[in-house]
Amino acid sequence: MADSFIVRPDGFYHIDKDPQAELVYTADLREWIAAAGSLGVASATVTVESGMSTSGTAGISGGYVSQKLAGGTIGQAYEAVWEWTTLDVPPQKDQRTIVIHVRAR
Repeated sequence: MADSFIVRPDGFYHIDKDPQAELVYTADLREWIAAAGSLGVASATVTVESGMSTSGTAGISGGYVSQKLAGGTIGQAYEAVWEWTTLDVPPQKDQRTIVIHVRAR
């Protein structure tokens, strides 16, 4: 069973991760795309703080952007930043931060 993101009072999405897990995390941008009147996502990148790593490139499917993340140290929290550019002319750009808490599972 996959964990769910929760929104904390800081406004960021948070999720727990085991340090040995190599999992794909997905940002659902459909609501943002609709509100922005966008044609969709043309490109995306995901960057993480030192201590965690990404594997491969961000995947784009419809209004979803996915990235495999690995690593981390128990007791630490890491920011992962999803950045995307739209298909629009001129393109729109935005980003969202997800906080990943590393815990022994």
